[in-house]
Amino acid sequence: MNSFESTYKENYLRLYSLVRKVINDENVAYDILQDVFVRYYEKLENGYEFRNTHNWLTRVTLNESFDYLKQKKVYVQLDEVNALAADDGPDETHRRGRMIRQAASKLKPQELKLILLYSEGYSYKEIAEMAEIKFTSVGKSLSRAICKIKEILKKNDNEMY
Repeated sequence: MNSFESTYKENYLRLYSLVRKVINDENVAYDILQDVFVRYYEKLENGYEFRNTHNWLTRVTLNESFDYLKQKKVYVQLDEVNALAADDGPDETHRRGRMIRQAASKLKPQELKLILLYSEGYSYKEIAEMAEIKFTSVGKSLSRAICKIKEILKKNDNEMY
């Protein structure tokens, strides 16, 4: 199996899941991933050497997803941020997840990107690379995004905070 095929098989499902956390349209998600893997293939063909293929694919996938939202002037709807709550818990978990997703939908794309990457378990170093920000800024930027979510929840008179 060649490098492209193995990378595709290792990353496709994870990247698809990531796109779907930003965009609630299956067809658009498939299109974005196709574009990402075409770009990856073209770079391989042109001899580009990736320092960290996984991080590059994640960064490009998130950037393409948010670019699509900007281009179409579509903003994240409250049920489109699936990363912030599990869908398989009791009613209380669903309710809390829905409130958090609603609050997260009011974040700027870069803030949401940080939260999504953090929720996926990436290290600060990986987040810095994928979000294209300084490593020293990750903690503070992530903290600010989380505080914004808390403020929104408080503003909505939510008993969670």
